[in-house]
Amino acid sequence: MIFPSTSTHRNLSIAQDAGLVRAPDEPVNFLLNVAREHLSGYMRSGNDLVIAFKDGSSLQISDFFLRGVDAHHLVIVQGQERWWVRLSPPATGEGTMAASLEPVDEDSSHLLGLLGLGAVGLIAAGGG
Repeated sequence: MIFPSTSTHRNLSIAQDAGLVRAPDEPVNFLLNVAREHLSGYMRSGNDLVIAFKDGSSLQISDFFLRGVDAHHLVIVQGQERWWVRLSPPATGEGTMAASLEPVDEDSSHLLGLLGLGAVGLIAAGGG
């Protein structure tokens, strides 16, 4: 699977323990460095994405869906592996979302090159 729309998205690292992160106005690939087996689920709360972890903690990305379902992307970074989280959110409002993790294809050299450059920055909890 080739990762969608990477040429118009910049990369932004986020931490599991950030608590609350604000989505910027421009399209972003949110890079979350966490083991896939630590993920518990995904929920839409208004325009926010809430990521739940098996340890009971959560990470909220405010305004993740404000500009549409595909404006921002979530990428799980586990060592050298990259996994695109394909979300199937409710169109509006609240609710648990189905999600599938799809490996970022080696043929997606444009994304891998961007990821290889490193993260653009880390957003502190509540900072935005």
